[in-house]
Amino acid sequence: IDNMRLFFIELPKFNPKKADAQDLMTVWLEFLTNPSHLSKTYLEIKEVGEAMDRLQYISADAQMREAAMLRQRAINDQRSEIAMARKMGIAAGLARGKAESRRETALVMLNKGLSFEMVSACTGLSIDEIKALTVGVMVVAPSG
Repeated sequence: IDNMRLFFIELPKFNPKKADAQDLMTVWLEFLTNPSHLSKTYLEIKEVGEAMDRLQYISADAQMREAAMLRQRAINDQRSEIAMARKMGIAAGLARGKAESRRETALVMLNKGLSFEMVSACTGLSIDEIKALTVGVMVVAPSG
C-alpha cells in the first residue's frame, strides 16, 4: 500500500482543456477517452506509444480481437495456476510442519513417561506411528 496510489476518475467529467498537459495522468485519460485524437507529443511517450500500437493491432479485425482475447485469457489462466500452485505448496508445507510438530510432541510426552494410548489420544497419532518414532530413540519406558 505504501508504494501504490489508487485513483477513481469519472471519465465523462474529464476535461482535457482544463487538465495539465504535462501531467502523465492527463495523457492516459486522453488515451482512454479518445485515443484516435492523441497528439504526436503524447505518442512519443514510450508506454503510450506501445499502448496505441497494441490498440491498433487488436482493433484491426474481429479475428485479431478474438486472438488477443484468447491470448489474454491464457495469460490470466497461467497466472491463476501459478497462484494456486503457490497456495498448495504453502498448504503442503504447513501440513508437513504440523505433522512434524505432532511427532516431536509425542516424543516429549513419551519421555515424560506417558503411555502410548495417552500420547495417541493427545496427538492424534496412531499407536503404530508412535512406536515407529521410538525406533533408535532413547525413550523412557512408559509405566503400566
